[in-house]
Amino acid sequence: MKYLALAAATALQLSSAMPALAAGCSQPNRDAKVVDPKPPHVSEAYLKANKPKGAVILTVAVDPKGAVSSVTIKSSTISDQTLVKASIEAARTSTYAPAMHDCKAVAGTYLFRVQFAPAKP
Repeated sequence: MKYLALAAATALQLSSAMPALAAGCSQPNRDAKVVDPKPPHVSEAYLKANKPKGAVILTVAVDPKGAVSSVTIKSSTISDQTLVKASIEAARTSTYAPAMHDCKAVAGTYLFRVQFAPAKP
């Protein structure tokens, strides 16, 4: 039986008034977002032997250049530290776009979710 580790992410919502669009700026205010999410690197044999089921939700701090400044665990239903560490590394090595405020890149946060579940046959 194959197991599947899926990475998905959800941005935290920021509350701000939407100013008029500046020339050449299509999204003056937006949250940080993942551009290229990476899956956790866990061997198929490890997943098959341990049969993990659950999720790890991480808060990723993204600087104004889109670089990851920190990754912290928001919540986890997975107690296996190998899977938690693999999830953190996946979040850390993914590529992000910074948040925008008034058409300027600013620091922001992003919720990065890794779901571990058996693969469907």
